[in-house]
Amino acid sequence: MPDVALTKISTVQNPLLDVVFVHGLGGSSTATWDSNGTTWPSLLAANRDDVAVWTFDYPAEATKWNIKGNGLDLDELGRQALDYLTNAGLGQMPLVWVAHSLGGLVVKQLLRYAVEKRIVHYQPIYEQTLGVAFLATPHAGSRLASLGNVLSRLARLTDTTRDLEADNPQLEDLGRWYRETAPKAGIATVAYAETIATLGAMVVEEESADPRVPDCMLVPTAEDHLSICKPADTTSQVYVGVNGLLDRLAEVVWGIMGNVERSIRNVQRTIATVGTYSPSLLEVASPEAAQQLDNALDEIGRTYKVVKRATATWVAGALSSDGLLDPALVADLVTENFGDMIREGRGHCHTINDIYASDIQRLINATAIPADGKNELHHAFHLFSDLDMDLFGMFERAGDYMHGAAKEIGDLRTRGMGEEAAALLRDTYPTVVHLAASVTRAHEALEEVRNKLT
Repeated sequence: MPDVALTKISTVQNPLLDVVFVHGLGGSSTATWDSNGTTWPSLLAANRDDVAVWTFDYPAEATKWNIKGNGLDLDELGRQALDYLTNAGLGQMPLVWVAHSLGGLVVKQLLRYAVEKRIVHYQPIYEQTLGVAFLATPHAGSRLASLGNVLSRLARLTDTTRDLEADNPQLEDLGRWYRETAPKAGIATVAYAETIATLGAMVVEEESADPRVPDCMLVPTAEDHLSICKPADTTSQVYVGVNGLLDRLAEVVWGIMGNVERSIRNVQRTIATVGTYSPSLLEVASPEAAQQLDNALDEIGRTYKVVKRATATWVAGALSSDGLLDPALVADLVTENFGDMIREGRGHCHTINDIYASDIQRLINATAIPADGKNELHHAFHLFSDLDMDLFGMFERAGDYMHGAAKEIGDLRTRGMGEEAAALLRDTYPTVVHLAASVTRAHEALEEVRNKLT
C-alpha cells in the first residue's frame, strides 16, 4: 500500500455526496474501520445509493522505530493531504468527512490551508465541504504522554504524536479556527467520544473530543478508542449518527440544486433503459425533431458559459486580497443576452415534445424495440419535456442572485464603503460557488442524456 492513496469503495452513479473516511494514528484505510471482516466504508456503500464512498490513506505511524522514519508533523500532513486529494479529483461535488482520532485534525488542517492559502486550485475542497464527523478526535490533545503509548509499547515518538500531546498551542489555534469558521461556512459537525479505556487508559477524554462548535453536541459511546470507528452493523450508534448526518446533507444538496438534479437523474434512469434499444431515437425521429433537440442543447450550452464566466469573475474577486471584483462586469455577464437565451432555449425545449409525439409510435413499432418499452419511452419524453423548466430556472436563479449581489456591492463602493463591499463579496462567495457547481453538474448530466439519445 503506498504512503498516500485515495480508494473508491462504491460504484454509485450520479451520487449527491462524496464521503471520505480518514483514519487516525497508526491506522489504515482498512484496519481502522474493520469489524469482523466488514469495514464501515463498505457497509455504508452497500446501504446507500446516493453517496460515493472513499477511503484515504496517509502516513501516520505511531512511533519512529520503523522504516518510515520520524513521520510528518500535523502541518505537513495537512498540506500533503490537501494537495493529493485535490489532484485526485475531490472537490468537484459536495464533501463529507468521517475522521477518526488524528484524522479529524488532518481534515481541519487541510480545510484551513484550502481557504487561507488563497490558491484557486485548492479552494474547491473547502468550498464543497458540507459536513465533518469526528470520532474520538483529540481537539485539545491527549492527556497521555502520547497516543503512541497506547498503540505501541515503544517509548520514542514521531513528530505527529508530539503534535497530539495535551495543551499543544497548534491544536488550540486549529480548534479555534474551526469553531469560528465551520458555522460561517455552513459546515455541519457531529462528534462522538469514547468512554471505555483502551489498554488501561483513556486515550481521548470527553473534554478533548468536543470540538465546541455551535449546534454540535458531543455524543458519548460505549466504545474504546479503537472500537469507536468499527460499527458492527447499521444499528450501531456511530453508524446511525453519521448516516443521519448524510441524510440531512443530502437534503441540503437537493435544496441547493432545486429540482434540476432530480429531473436529470430521472431522465438518466429512464434513458439508461431505452438507450439500449436499436435503432437510436434520432435514427427514427424526423430531421426536424433532431434539429430542435440540438438547438435546445446548444442554447443550454451558451447559457451555461455565461454563468460560468460570471462565476469565474466572482471567484477571482473573492479570492483577491482587496476584493477587486468589478460588480458592473458581473452584472453585464449575467444580463447580457441572458434573458433572450433563457427564452429561446425554453422555446426549443417546449417544441421537442410536440415534435417527437409523432415519432414515438414509429420508434415503438421498430422491430428492434420490445413491446414492453412503450411505457418507458413515453415516460422518458415526458421527463425530458419537463426538464427545461428546472434547468433554465436554475440558470435564472444563478443570474438573478449574482446580478443582485453585484449591484449591492457596487452601491457600497460608490458610497465609499469599500470594506463593507469586500465583506459582502466574501459572504456571497459560497452561495455563488454552490450555484455554479449545481449548474455545471446539470449541464454535464444533460450532455450525458444527449449522448444516450443520439
